[in-house]
Amino acid sequence: AIGLTVTADQDSGFDESHACALRSDGTVVCWGSSEEGQIGVVAAAESTPQVVAGISDAVEIASGQDFSCARRAGGTVVCWGSQNLGRLGNGMTTPAAVTTPVEVSGLTGAISLHGSDGAFLCAAVAAGDYRCWGAGNEALGAGAIGTPQPTPIEATALAGLSIEGVRGGTQVNYGVDGSGQVRCWARNSLNGACSDERFMPVAVPYLYTSFSGVAEVAPGGGHAMARLTGGALWCFGDSFDGQCGLGRSESPVDPPEQVSGIDDATLVAAGSQHTCIARASGGVWCAGSNALSQLGNGMRFGTEPSFVRVVGLP
Repeated sequence: AIGLTVTADQDSGFDESHACALRSDGTVVCWGSSEEGQIGVVAAAESTPQVVAGISDAVEIASGQDFSCARRAGGTVVCWGSQNLGRLGNGMTTPAAVTTPVEVSGLTGAISLHGSDGAFLCAAVAAGDYRCWGAGNEALGAGAIGTPQPTPIEATALAGLSIEGVRGGTQVNYGVDGSGQVRCWARNSLNGACSDERFMPVAVPYLYTSFSGVAEVAPGGGHAMARLTGGALWCFGDSFDGQCGLGRSESPVDPPEQVSGIDDATLVAAGSQHTCIARASGGVWCAGSNALSQLGNGMRFGTEPSFVRVVGLP
């Protein structure tokens, strides 16, 4: 695979999640839960990869809550899965499980895709120029929006910002601006995961000033991690299960805090209630909930509020 996307449904009472992989020949395969057709077939779940019909020229993939999308070589985007709330960008909001990819209306010249763990998705048509659709409200980057957007709209609230690397949480979008600082805009700021206005919409991108020189921002279910160019880590938001890796469990972490003892992180990824990093000194390290063995430490229980090394990886 030359591309991979994974999503988890944070809003559902069921453990719904799916994954897709982009093959080198431009085809896409998906697996996991698929009651809404998000892996290209309608099924409770598929444990083996399923080929998504009608795609042979994909160059990038992204996913959201119960749907998946692919950017094609010509710059158009197709999506499949739940059509509810405008997720597929095809002008429809009625509930339907769509297994055959449909083209996102009016979107051409796409250069990148930016998925989420929510019911929305964004695509860039130029550097810092985004089009978003679905039920992200303020997370769509166009100010206060009270209804789902079934076709792409311009992220006007980002005008004049050099936002790169947009990544979406359940109800939040994050980006790193031209000065290496994290900005966020949100339908709901959750537990301090976007600004210090908890459980409030954030229509104008909020600027985090606690840290700068950010290379990567990784959103989780209710928290976010920022990796600095030098390898340091910062965390903000929910950390009930210790997913911030600060050595304790609490919520919210607000203002942001630096993770002590980590100064060589090269990659960071955040899940619903856990975080994993790759380190220059070796290995992959994870912190947070281990209820489903997601920390990879050979156990399946409890929580780890500090980063522990994944077993068996160099």
